[in-house]
Amino acid sequence: MDTLLHILKKVKIGRKYIIIYAGIFLVIAILLFVLFKSIHRQTTTTTAKKNIYTFSPPATSQTILSVTPQNVSLIATTTQPQVSYVSMDTGSNKVNALQLLLSFDPSLIQIVSIQPTNSFQHAQVLTNQINNTKGTISYAIGIAPTQKPVVGSNNVLLITYTFTSSVATMKKPIHTYIGFLPSTSVGASGYMYNSLKIAYPQHITIDE
Repeated sequence: MDTLLHILKKVKIGRKYIIIYAGIFLVIAILLFVLFKSIHRQTTTTTAKKNIYTFSPPATSQTILSVTPQNVSLIATTTQPQVSYVSMDTGSNKVNALQLLLSFDPSLIQIVSIQPTNSFQHAQVLTNQINNTKGTISYAIGIAPTQKPVVGSNNVLLITYTFTSSVATMKKPIHTYIGFLPSTSVGASGYMYNSLKIAYPQHITIDE
């Protein structure tokens, strides 16, 4: 009997420690999750002008991206290709890599081409893809550590697009945009974190 009681006591103690360890593990997991989210979290500003992504990494992240001109008014019957730019203001950052992921409404807009500017000298284009079915653009570029990083205000990508045929028959005005997806990121010399501070879309109004 004494032996049985002794075993039961050990089992109870074992279970007690298992519960304690599980609780500690859970607390650590929650803390790590909160820390990760505090470094990498991003929010979408819900206003009349949507799809403005504000990132919240360390204060060292100073780069601002925008599709320019930020506000455009166009005529529905326009048949000529339209041109927009992805512009970048690096602030205090020294940028050596970009991963641009943009979205648009493919029922209204079709991308003709995306072309890099000469802002990144001796750069290697890692991704250059247009999906006019899903309405996405994926573009990534980087330079070697030995190359001079990009600083200041620059146009980094030229986007050429046209309207779809359905635009002519739709009720006007039509409001659409070309904007950034949350996975967009900026690499800067000396930092491991995403150096993107905020990303502004281009708002397009189509009228008669």
